[in-house]
Amino acid sequence: MRVYAALTLLLVGCAHVVSGGRIALERAPALGAGWHVASELPHRDHVLSLTVALRQENVEELEHIALEVSTPSSSRYGKHLSAEQVNSLVRPTRDAVSRVSAWLRAHRAIRMQWSNAEDFVSFTMRVADVERMLDAPLHIVRNAGSNDEAIRAVHEYTVPEDIAAHVDFVGHIHRVGSERNVQVLSETDEANKLGATPHSLWSLYNISKSVENKSPKNAQAVASFLKQYFHKSDLDEFFALTDWHGANSVAKVIGPDFGLAGVEASLDIEYIMAMGAKVPTWFWSTGGLTQGQEPFLKWIEGVANTSDVPHVFSVSYGDDEDSLSPAYMQRVNTEFAKMAARGISILVASGDSGVGCNQKGTAFEPSFPASSPWVTTVGGTIKWLTKHAEDANSISGGGFSTVFPAPSYQRKAVNAFLSTSKHLPKSNMFNASGRAYPDVAALSSGFLVVSNLVPMPGVAGTSCAAPTFSGIVSLLNDIRLQQGKAPLGFLNPLLYGELAGHLNDVTNGCNPNCNSDGFCAQSGWDASTGLGTPNYGSMADFVASLP
Repeated sequence: MRVYAALTLLLVGCAHVVSGGRIALERAPALGAGWHVASELPHRDHVLSLTVALRQENVEELEHIALEVSTPSSSRYGKHLSAEQVNSLVRPTRDAVSRVSAWLRAHRAIRMQWSNAEDFVSFTMRVADVERMLDAPLHIVRNAGSNDEAIRAVHEYTVPEDIAAHVDFVGHIHRVGSERNVQVLSETDEANKLGATPHSLWSLYNISKSVENKSPKNAQAVASFLKQYFHKSDLDEFFALTDWHGANSVAKVIGPDFGLAGVEASLDIEYIMAMGAKVPTWFWSTGGLTQGQEPFLKWIEGVANTSDVPHVFSVSYGDDEDSLSPAYMQRVNTEFAKMAARGISILVASGDSGVGCNQKGTAFEPSFPASSPWVTTVGGTIKWLTKHAEDANSISGGGFSTVFPAPSYQRKAVNAFLSTSKHLPKSNMFNASGRAYPDVAALSSGFLVVSNLVPMPGVAGTSCAAPTFSGIVSLLNDIRLQQGKAPLGFLNPLLYGELAGHLNDVTNGCNPNCNSDGFCAQSGWDASTGLGTPNYGSMADFVASLP
């Protein structure tokens, strides 16, 4: 995909010479809501855990392959690469690895651990040595709400020019990470809406009661961050309370899972397992800022380093694009392309702020990774009891990236929306040429969740929609795996192609914010509900016919 190669060159060009042959790789992003710089300074002997992302080789070829194996009209459709093949393709040059390794050792880095592709290296280093290596003072930053803290540079950092040629960014220096919080609404708010349980969702999305996973090769996962854990006792109670036939035991847990259960994690695991009935399910948990690490970055490193991973990941996590550096977003985007080449479906909640609004109130604020061209972004709907069809949920995140251009697979659908919508916001509020999202949608209101053995009705947010759609994708994968075919993998070329006709089109409702009605649903793709919600029965027949 040439457009991505061009973007990569543009982003590299954002780095600039500061002085003395040093290069600033990233601007310092805003800390984010609730975070502030503490008055005290970190102890100079305090040890930090950091990661350097080395510049990868053959990124344009990787993206070309990822698109080909994901496009049904291609002769390579379904011929996904192994993790080892992907690693071999993008592995940095020996010179790059040697130079970066020597640079780190010169600044007394210890416990250096290289990824399988040698495109990430993690290490520990004293605060004083980090400040000298990056020519940047470090500060303690603290979250007023959670009291979490981390040690970060609040201004740009620099590296020597010969190192900058081989490095995308240094991780765990700027970003602090965030999580999307689900909403719990009152029963009065929910009285006229469909209550979401496994039974009602299966009926809404045309899944017959006899459907369940049969392939031992199938697997799905939720990615959990920032101290969000689940309890098996909650799963047992949820399945008993809803009288559901799905498996209530998680097949594998990766990472920490202790302490109180979180509503987010409970929601994710309960509904991906309810929708993907009896699909072996992983809970992939990544430690939060107590380790001074960016949890999202650690998760993608972990997936890249694991040969055998689930075919589907549900992710309810996001940051404003404006709070992240382009270099960081582009590299994470490439990591998603690596997953696409391996045949992994990544479904991401679109956010709960409608079109969002920047800090100045002058433009909409897109969310990342929802805006990545290599993920399938899931918006939210509501279902009024008095109406047959779903409407866009007003909180459903949607819009246009200011970083990534519109990928080829969606241009026709998005251009149709832009040329026919009767409710477009002012043109200066959004980037009409950017990657548009969401791609699809699902119910995002009225969910019954059990957390810490407490039944909680009225849970809402696109964090409900992502695991719901993900579980349905896993059921579709089961059909293909039983046929001896490959899993669906990266979904978007298929969705924007013939599969779009097998979704439920949503044509009513908008996603307001920033003193605007936002984008309104209409026939075809739109920036509040994407291409629509799943119709499993119709989708199942179609995917079974694919090569």
